[in-house]
Amino acid sequence: MNVVYQEIRKSDNRELAELMRGILTEYGVNQPGTVFTDPTTDHLFELFQSENSVYFVASYEGELVGGCGLFPTKGLPEKCIELVKFYVKSSFRGKGIGKKLMEMCLHQAKKQRYSSVY
Repeated sequence: MNVVYQEIRKSDNRELAELMRGILTEYGVNQPGTVFTDPTTDHLFELFQSENSVYFVASYEGELVGGCGLFPTKGLPEKCIELVKFYVKSSFRGKGIGKKLMEMCLHQAKKQRYSSVY
């Protein structure tokens, strides 16, 4: 399976928001107060322009099939960054895509000298 991994692009915003909302619906957590209604879900490229943050997406044959990121969430201990917005489309689970996205995030956290990931 030829999956392409890269940092999020502005053109990924709409497709990524649809992917996330679809997965939240799949699990029955498409509720107010979650990522489902969070306005930043429609503007993830812009959100991940914050210092020390990064978001990786996975695509297969031009279709966005997953994503995972790191964000320096306020209130975390020093040298700790949060793993956030980790989603893989149901038909692509069990193929190592999530593992690869997680590894990319952990590598980036280490590269940025974080000592722990929440």
